[in-house]
Amino acid sequence: MRGARSRGSTGGFACVVFEHHQAYRRVKRSRRFRCLIPIISPGAALVVDGRQHHVPTGRMVYFEPGRLLFGEAGAVPGYCLPARTVTAIVAKVLHLPPGHYIDDFIAAILADGSTAAADLWEFLVEVLRFKLQPAKFNHGTALLYLGMELRFSHDGILFVISENRRRKYVALLQRYLDRDELLRPQAAQLAGRLNWACNALFGRCGGAFLSPILARASHREARPALNRDLRGALQWWQRWLSAPRGDLSRFVPSAPRRVAVPAISYSDASTDFGLGGVLLLPTTREGFWFRTRVPAAGGAEPIDRLEVEAAAVVDALFGPLLAERGYIDEVSFVDNNASLAWICKGRARTKDGRPRLDVDPMLSGMWLQMAIRGGFKWFERVSSASNLADRPSRGLAPECPCGYRLREVVDVRRWGAPDGTGPGRPWVA
Repeated sequence: MRGARSRGSTGGFACVVFEHHQAYRRVKRSRRFRCLIPIISPGAALVVDGRQHHVPTGRMVYFEPGRLLFGEAGAVPGYCLPARTVTAIVAKVLHLPPGHYIDDFIAAILADGSTAAADLWEFLVEVLRFKLQPAKFNHGTALLYLGMELRFSHDGILFVISENRRRKYVALLQRYLDRDELLRPQAAQLAGRLNWACNALFGRCGGAFLSPILARASHREARPALNRDLRGALQWWQRWLSAPRGDLSRFVPSAPRRVAVPAISYSDASTDFGLGGVLLLPTTREGFWFRTRVPAAGGAEPIDRLEVEAAAVVDALFGPLLAERGYIDEVSFVDNNASLAWICKGRARTKDGRPRLDVDPMLSGMWLQMAIRGGFKWFERVSSASNLADRPSRGLAPECPCGYRLREVVDVRRWGAPDGTGPGRPWVA
């Protein structure tokens, strides 16, 4: 899309979506990998090499398929190799940017009088002998692909989760929460659906709350009842899917990003004063910082909790500013190992494995607001000596990096308790 814009194309963009008909049975099985399926005979005739044999009742025979089978453990990776080959051929011969998710394919085309869709059909069917159904071969500027509404325009692509899929997910999550149980097959199916929505809309932001569901899907001896982590993960996904539909979207521009470099933020806390944070905008060489006194400082609150709260306040305070300035990526530095691990996992634990109820609501709210905002944030460890937020957390102004203009944001309060409308947020006067 960016290449077409650079060549002066004034028309918009469209896409083609299609599904490989009976995909698995179209792929031959390698002779090196045999699949033998035991079958107990009900007492019937069996044809082998053109000859008919009677198999008595109760005798076991083995069926060896020559093609991939749906539901087989190796069917998906076995099919993805020829699927990638097809996309590579289409890109090389027709010069179309294709992609696929197992047997569902998509390709972007120019919308201004292009015959690319008809050319693609003819090439796949007549040349590659690719089996397609006309009803599942669609092209246009607004299509449904894997539960996502794709809207193509001259400016880029808008991904929006379909209303039908959103309602289905919310009802499914509520059913599991009401029953207070989630079986392994249900967890595997739910994780696959949520993982696709996570990758399409906000990348890493939902990963922390996918891990408890994936853990249940892979644990063969897990009890069906929901544990605290799993219940919290289901509630987090339900809150995200219950957000306004406009927030359940992601826009991918066809033009280069307005800001290509990531913003840089620092957070810190101390028992001497309270919370502190610094934000640096590399393109304009601007900097913002705040310091917030914690009345109970002096040992009443553990430092690891204060470190998490500082990171949550930094995200809630500076996140809307980054979106307004055109920043998508952000690197955030934390100097506490325990707090950094809790932030990345989305949940906090004591040394003996008990949940930290004073930290988990902040983590859930912080990741939720990041997902709704559509920000892409990477947390990293930094030493205390290199943390620009170290001085603000002690009530002092930070050291100004070379060439930056720093400005203090005053009257920033602490992380508030969640209410009925969304996660708790710091209040800014």
